[in-house]
Amino acid sequence: MNKTCTKCSAKFKINSLESELLKKNSPVIGGKQYFLPPPKQCRECRMRQLLSFFNQRKFYYRKDDFSGKTIISLYQAETSFPVIYITDWIAKTGWDPTDYAVDYDFSRPFFEQWKDFSALIPRFNMYVVPESMENAEYNNNSEFLKDCYLVTEGWESQNCFYSNGLEHCTDCAECYRALKCTLCYECVFIKNCHNCKYLQYSNECSNCFFGYDLHNCSNCFGCFGLRNKEYCLFNEQLTKEEWKLKVNSLTMSCDTIDHILQKFDLFTKDIPRIYSRLLQCENVSGDNLYNSQFCEDCFDGHNLQDCVNCVEITQGAVDSIDYAFWGDGAEKICGCISAGANAQSILFSSHCWANINNLIYCHYCHDGVYDCFGCFGLRQAQYCIFNKQYTKEEYQELVPKIIKHMQNTGEWGHFFPAQLSSFTYQDSLANDYFPLTKDKALNLQFNWKDQYSEHSQYLGSNYPIPECIEDVSDDITKAVLLCSITGQPFKITLQELKLYRKLDQPIPLKCPTQRHLDRIILRNPRKLWDRKCAKCSKAISTSYAPDRPEVVYCEACYLSEVY
Repeated sequence: MNKTCTKCSAKFKINSLESELLKKNSPVIGGKQYFLPPPKQCRECRMRQLLSFFNQRKFYYRKDDFSGKTIISLYQAETSFPVIYITDWIAKTGWDPTDYAVDYDFSRPFFEQWKDFSALIPRFNMYVVPESMENAEYNNNSEFLKDCYLVTEGWESQNCFYSNGLEHCTDCAECYRALKCTLCYECVFIKNCHNCKYLQYSNECSNCFFGYDLHNCSNCFGCFGLRNKEYCLFNEQLTKEEWKLKVNSLTMSCDTIDHILQKFDLFTKDIPRIYSRLLQCENVSGDNLYNSQFCEDCFDGHNLQDCVNCVEITQGAVDSIDYAFWGDGAEKICGCISAGANAQSILFSSHCWANINNLIYCHYCHDGVYDCFGCFGLRQAQYCIFNKQYTKEEYQELVPKIIKHMQNTGEWGHFFPAQLSSFTYQDSLANDYFPLTKDKALNLQFNWKDQYSEHSQYLGSNYPIPECIEDVSDDITKAVLLCSITGQPFKITLQELKLYRKLDQPIPLKCPTQRHLDRIILRNPRKLWDRKCAKCSKAISTSYAPDRPEVVYCEACYLSEVY
């Protein structure tokens, strides 16, 4: 089926796998199946819209609307809805989601009703389990962190900073996707690494610096595509003494690091790269996937089967389409963000988790919620519509009428409009992976708010940052630093300074947000293009755009080069 995207006007196709998944995910109510319509938007626009409903790393100070205390929150101070501390939200301290129940109004569109219905219901401030955190207040979407700061998607890690996707890590900073790593800095997609810096897509490495696609290597500098090597400098084999003499003579200043990165880019320009990182996969298109089968346009996932347009499903999913984040016993998830932990048959919902089933257009429902439509914040509930309780018979009679009403308004089978997100576009994950200018975002009907005006700029003196870490005193933790790119102010904590000294790394010249965006750019986009292997001319589907300068090989040709 050929379609034209209603958002970006791009031409796209709905193939047999996508059609089959839409049929599988169509809900059955009272013994009758209610089919989902074909999407109106292309896959990229659908994913962008999902991600616009998730703020992962922009934090604000604001008042808890119940206690009046100052709290850290994902939501800015000016919101139409109340925000409360997550412990009180989960315990329902001072509020009950059923108190907000309303009747469905067939004279108004569903999304219009949802906007009014949800505007009064409290949100929790952060996605954390406070009792699992120790000296780790400024983190999000994480559990079991100790002495960590600005870590998102973190799990059982200690003394880590400014990172995303850490699991079982210690003494790591400025990393994106690291598993079981220690003393690593500015690394992207690494596993079981120790004392590595500026390393990408590498496993089982130690004392490796400025490298790409290294496996089981140690004491390598500026290397690409090596396996089981030691004491290599820009892929040249050296003796232990030669390597140490050349590497240990370097003083790690920001200028030195920039020079090495430029040299590394030039060195690797003509070295072949694998078209996609697919490990133990069968009939799969995408990138950074493991142990998956029969998937299309999926990225950064594990244990997927029969999935289309899914990203960061790291704990497995089956029969799912247009799905971002989580997994873990997830089955038949369609048009959802951040749903998981034994979630089945969840449609067009966000942030629902823990033993849930047959939810349609729901937000923040968790812990044993079944057969609910258009609900917000419920737990241990069944047969509810707009948080109002019905009998099974009443529910099965009313929901088909609502579906028919939504079919008539053109709303049925499509995710919530972007304007209903609780976040501005620039605060959401959508801006990380699909950056837009203000005019473009507003034209696509995303929320936008100018955050930094001339009057909000820091007007104090600029603290001069020493080039080398050994010249930095503790006084820098009392100073305000200015980002060399954006001019925005930022600070260095004492704990962070100690780690930089331990890692022998200079004080960064850029603010944390700019450093995060720089790391995002290091990974390929979540988009595929048709190309041919530069060696054998085999057709490949790759995240390297055709106009990029890299030499791209199919898997067989690439492996013949590195082994």
